[in-house]
Amino acid sequence: MAEEEKIINSEQLYYEAREAYEKGMYPKAIAILENSTNCNPHYKAYELMAICLKEVGRSYQAEEAIRKAYELNPKSSKTTVLFAEYLIEKGEIVTAKLLISSLLVRHSTYGPAKKLLESLGGLQ
Repeated sequence: MAEEEKIINSEQLYYEAREAYEKGMYPKAIAILENSTNCNPHYKAYELMAICLKEVGRSYQAEEAIRKAYELNPKSSKTTVLFAEYLIEKGEIVTAKLLISSLLVRHSTYGPAKKLLESLGGLQ
Protein backbone atom coordinates (compact mmCIF):
# COMPACT_ATOMS: atom_id res chain seq x y z
CA MET A 1 0.00 0.00 0.00
CA ALA A 2 1.39 3.41 -0.96
CA GLU A 3 2.11 5.88 1.85
CA GLU A 4 -0.70 8.23 0.82
CA GLU A 5 -3.18 5.33 0.76
CA LYS A 6 -2.06 4.29 4.26
CA ILE A 7 -2.73 7.79 5.57
CA ILE A 8 -6.16 7.97 3.94
CA ASN A 9 -7.01 4.48 5.22
CA SER A 10 -5.87 5.35 8.74
CA GLU A 11 -8.04 8.49 8.72
CA GLN A 12 -11.08 6.49 7.60
CA LEU A 13 -10.41 3.94 10.31
CA TYR A 14 -10.04 6.71 12.91
CA TYR A 15 -13.47 8.13 12.06
CA GLU A 16 -14.96 4.62 12.13
CA ALA A 17 -13.42 4.10 15.57
CA ARG A 18 -14.69 7.49 16.73
CA GLU A 19 -18.20 6.45 15.76
CA ALA A 20 -17.87 3.16 17.66
CA TYR A 21 -16.53 5.07 20.69
CA GLU A 22 -19.47 7.49 20.63
CA LYS A 23 -21.83 4.49 20.66
CA GLY A 24 -20.00 2.99 23.65
CA MET A 25 -18.59 0.14 21.58
CA TYR A 26 -15.12 0.41 23.14
CA PRO A 27 -13.68 -3.01 22.18
CA LYS A 28 -14.67 -2.43 18.56
CA ALA A 29 -13.16 1.06 18.64
CA ILE A 30 -9.91 -0.34 20.09
CA ALA A 31 -9.64 -2.97 17.36
CA ILE A 32 -10.22 -0.37 14.65
CA LEU A 33 -7.71 2.02 16.21
CA GLU A 34 -5.09 -0.72 16.33
CA ASN A 35 -5.53 -1.12 12.57
CA SER A 36 -5.41 2.65 12.12
CA THR A 37 -2.15 3.02 14.04
CA ASN A 38 -0.63 0.13 12.11
CA CYS A 39 -1.32 2.03 8.88
CA ASN A 40 -0.18 5.40 10.18
CA PRO A 41 0.78 6.05 13.82
CA HIS A 42 -1.08 9.26 14.66
CA TYR A 43 -1.41 10.89 18.04
CA LYS A 44 -5.21 11.34 17.77
CA ALA A 45 -5.68 7.60 17.22
CA TYR A 46 -3.49 6.78 20.23
CA GLU A 47 -5.30 9.40 22.30
CA LEU A 48 -8.71 7.88 21.52
CA MET A 49 -7.32 4.39 22.04
CA ALA A 50 -6.17 5.40 25.54
CA ILE A 51 -9.64 6.66 26.40
CA CYS A 52 -11.27 3.45 25.12
CA LEU A 53 -8.75 1.20 26.87
CA LYS A 54 -9.38 2.98 30.14
CA GLU A 55 -13.13 2.53 29.67
CA VAL A 56 -12.69 -1.25 29.47
CA GLY A 57 -10.32 -1.38 32.45
CA ARG A 58 -7.08 -1.89 30.56
CA SER A 59 -5.18 0.83 32.42
CA TYR A 60 -1.66 -0.33 31.61
CA GLN A 61 -2.34 -0.37 27.86
CA ALA A 62 -4.20 2.94 28.19
CA GLU A 63 -1.12 4.49 29.76
CA GLU A 64 1.09 3.13 26.96
CA ALA A 65 -1.30 4.57 24.35
CA ILE A 66 -1.47 8.05 25.90
CA ARG A 67 2.31 8.05 26.38
CA LYS A 68 2.70 7.24 22.66
CA ALA A 69 0.22 10.00 21.74
CA TYR A 70 2.21 12.47 23.83
CA GLU A 71 5.50 11.36 22.25
CA LEU A 72 4.02 11.88 18.78
CA ASN A 73 2.63 15.34 19.59
CA PRO A 74 3.71 16.88 22.89
CA LYS A 75 2.19 20.22 21.80
CA SER A 76 -1.38 18.90 21.77
CA SER A 77 -3.16 20.48 24.73
CA LYS A 78 -5.71 17.68 25.10
CA THR A 79 -3.08 14.96 24.86
CA THR A 80 -0.89 16.72 27.43
CA VAL A 81 -3.76 16.94 29.92
CA LEU A 82 -4.70 13.30 29.39
CA PHE A 83 -1.08 12.25 29.86
CA ALA A 84 -0.82 14.38 33.02
CA GLU A 85 -3.94 12.69 34.39
CA TYR A 86 -2.31 9.27 33.91
CA LEU A 87 0.83 10.52 35.64
CA ILE A 88 -1.28 11.74 38.56
CA GLU A 89 -2.95 8.33 38.84
CA LYS A 90 0.53 6.80 39.11
CA GLY A 91 1.49 9.31 41.81
CA GLU A 92 3.85 11.30 39.59
CA ILE A 93 2.38 14.62 40.70
CA VAL A 94 5.52 16.73 40.22
CA THR A 95 5.98 15.55 36.63
CA ALA A 96 2.29 16.12 35.91
CA LYS A 97 2.48 19.66 37.32
CA LEU A 98 5.52 20.40 35.14
CA LEU A 99 3.71 19.20 32.02
CA ILE A 100 0.61 21.22 32.82
CA SER A 101 2.54 24.37 33.69
CA SER A 102 4.53 24.17 30.44
CA LEU A 103 1.26 23.72 28.56
CA LEU A 104 -0.19 26.80 30.26
CA VAL A 105 2.85 28.84 29.20
CA ARG A 106 1.97 28.27 25.55
CA HIS A 107 -1.82 28.06 25.96
CA SER A 108 -2.68 30.09 29.05
CA THR A 109 -6.45 29.95 28.60
CA TYR A 110 -6.80 26.17 28.19
CA GLY A 111 -9.52 25.41 30.74
CA PRO A 112 -8.91 21.67 31.31
CA ALA A 113 -5.24 22.35 32.13
CA LYS A 114 -6.09 25.22 34.47
CA LYS A 115 -8.71 23.10 36.22
CA LEU A 116 -6.33 20.15 36.61
CA LEU A 117 -3.56 22.32 38.01
CA GLU A 118 -6.01 23.93 40.46
CA SER A 119 -7.14 20.48 41.59
CA LEU A 120 -3.51 19.75 42.44
CA GLY A 121 -3.18 22.88 44.56
CA GLY A 122 -1.44 24.98 41.92
CA LEU A 123 2.32 24.97 41.48
CA GLN A 124 3.19 24.69 45.21
